[in-house]
Amino acid sequence: MVSKGSQLTLDSFTKKAKLEAKNVISERSSKNGWIWVRLGDFVETTSGGTPLRSRKEYFGGNIPWVKSGELEDNWIFNTEETITEEGLRNSNAKIFPKGTLLVAMYGATVGKTAILGVDAATNQAVCAIFPKKDLIDPFFIRYFIIWKRDELIKSSFGGAQPNISQTVIRNLMIPLPFKDGKPSIEEQRRVVARLEEITAKIEQTKKLREEALKETEKIMQTTLHQTFKKVEHYGFKTLNDVCIINPSKKEVRNLPDDMEVSFVPMSAINEVSGKIENPSTRKLKDVKKGYTYFKEGDVLFAKITPCMENGKSAIARKLVNGIGFGSTEFHVLRPLNEVTPEWIFYFIRQKSFRELAARFMTGSVGQQRVPEEFLRNARIPVPPIPLQKSLTNQLDKIKEKVESLLKYQNIISEKLEALTKTVLKRAFEGGL
Repeated sequence: MVSKGSQLTLDSFTKKAKLEAKNVISERSSKNGWIWVRLGDFVETTSGGTPLRSRKEYFGGNIPWVKSGELEDNWIFNTEETITEEGLRNSNAKIFPKGTLLVAMYGATVGKTAILGVDAATNQAVCAIFPKKDLIDPFFIRYFIIWKRDELIKSSFGGAQPNISQTVIRNLMIPLPFKDGKPSIEEQRRVVARLEEITAKIEQTKKLREEALKETEKIMQTTLHQTFKKVEHYGFKTLNDVCIINPSKKEVRNLPDDMEVSFVPMSAINEVSGKIENPSTRKLKDVKKGYTYFKEGDVLFAKITPCMENGKSAIARKLVNGIGFGSTEFHVLRPLNEVTPEWIFYFIRQKSFRELAARFMTGSVGQQRVPEEFLRNARIPVPPIPLQKSLTNQLDKIKEKVESLLKYQNIISEKLEALTKTVLKRAFEGGL
């Protein structure tokens, strides 16, 4: 059931769209023949269904079955799952023909679209749109939904996950080029062809940027590998030999409960820079039970997937009163006399180290963790302290340059996204 608050959100979105259309109809129709119309007056919509999961005979057949998570503004030729004829008959699933426009109504991909490249069925979280013949082009609708996706998501309602309905989709106001009193399918297809030409170039640029991003990230990893490789002749020790791993909270048991300390949740660690960002301050009494303890200069290492694989690690610096508490999903490494915090930090930042750690993870899927035993047994080269400091100073400089390059790549990415929106806006204002 839709809540009162959700319905108000839905109503306000629809009213806003209609008001927007009313304000521009006369101007646009007089200038270039474009008129805002209700999408539902020009299309039919429906959705699919899911066969009973408990009936194994309903799955694994030869009918492609699309779930909403597979919609990524793409063409769909293959699906993660298939269903059988029996599963089709005994559910609300139905086969849609090749070329059907799909829109995700639920979950993380809400508002995303896809075009079927094969005949396929879908689940109930996917809306299928069927334009009325020679009135509106499905690719024209698709580009419009991509343009208006943010507004669609804002209008979504539901609990933990956003969702939209067929009603929201049918009530969308869309501008159409008119000629001789009816929508011009030829002009729509001309606009679509122009959009495909421009967006293809933008997508190509995005791919080049992604390749540049990967190459930039390789710079740091290659440098880390070479750094630790060239000092192997100094000999290896285990992390347990050179660090206290997960130090005891007994160290703070005699401190006053009202002492302020830093608090670092997992989200406060930037996985790219390896720095703690925006930690909060709490009373010792509020965190000494149920959280992980560390102090100034300790190295934090995320033990849970996917944070560990993503590189969530940092040196604890500028802690309030030199003390910190944080997520229980951290392992803490406290360097002893033979290693510096920076040497440990860069060692565990190696992709090869994280890949090895992943092989030793324990626990159920989605909740796997690196056991403490792995860290205790991990071997690290231990050159003299002066050499460690010299090498990590060099790594700091390279890391700073790499972060600057990554920041630049992200700015380019944001500009490309803005360019796409600008092109779509111009298209639906009759400017292409």
